[in-house]
Amino acid sequence: MVIICLIFLWASPWATYCGQYQGICAYSNGYPGNYGPYDTYSWRYLCIEWVNRFYAQVFPHQNMSWVYAADDYYDSYQQVQLDRYPNGGIEPPRPGDLLCSNGGQWGHVAIVREVGSNYIKLIQQNWYQDGRDSAMVLSLTIANGHYTLAPFSSVYPIQGWLRKPGLTLADLT
Repeated sequence: MVIICLIFLWASPWATYCGQYQGICAYSNGYPGNYGPYDTYSWRYLCIEWVNRFYAQVFPHQNMSWVYAADDYYDSYQQVQLDRYPNGGIEPPRPGDLLCSNGGQWGHVAIVREVGSNYIKLIQQNWYQDGRDSAMVLSLTIANGHYTLAPFSSVYPIQGWLRKPGLTLADLT
């Protein structure tokens, strides 16, 4: 009984508002238990659903809906018609970029919302399941012209980021 209560206190109810960026809202999928790609009830609020919806509504970019799981994004950059930049490479992350990880069971994706001199702030869906999803901070190291982001967690390294070709900061104002 105690274990069930702890899980209940930890989990956010399905569709809990977690924040927004550029007017696009992120929601909880009610983790744990509602996260599989075949779970039609929770599919609506997976991390990939949010980045697809963000790119479709903000830019508009309609080419990402076929990607099966977050761990497919970075390697599928040509199919989704985005430019790809490696973590540790010479191109810095920018607001609007899609961060990619192939870690864990399904990987994870998020959108960069702010870049500072030694950090990035991102927004995501289906990580914390609450307002922290709209303001996660990762450290950014710049050394010899190379930009390296810390991982989402020890099992979710950042492969790199994807960007809509020709995207500028003016596109996000």
